[in-house]
Amino acid sequence: TSVYVLPPIEYPGPDPPAGHYIKIGGGANEFFERDRWADTVGDLEVWMASAGDASVADYLRDVLVSLMPTTTFLSLISKPCVTTCTDDGELQCDVLGGGTVIAVGGCQGKAAGPADAIGKDVGEEVVARL
Repeated sequence: TSVYVLPPIEYPGPDPPAGHYIKIGGGANEFFERDRWADTVGDLEVWMASAGDASVADYLRDVLVSLMPTTTFLSLISKPCVTTCTDDGELQCDVLGGGTVIAVGGCQGKAAGPADAIGKDVGEEVVARL
């Protein structure tokens, strides 16, 4: 299993609480088969409301502690994650909800590192649609 670790990132809160966090991720990528897409929304709602996979969280905690053995972590928080992919490998932005929501997907499992750049692209998309 491969993992990624990002340098400390400031989160504004409230969830997780405001502060600097080191993000580590990895684990199995389980994809919804096309014949199950009708179930996807309900499955994702349940998954995103959970604390994620406890065994993956334990594994990632062990990896983080082994990479930074002299660091005292004030807390460890597990959050679920979703990988979105597109057939052409391109980031997708779309307006939903009568123009009140911009949905972003197709990050191909690589959104954590370039999150600021993705946010800039999405911001430009929002401005272009105003």
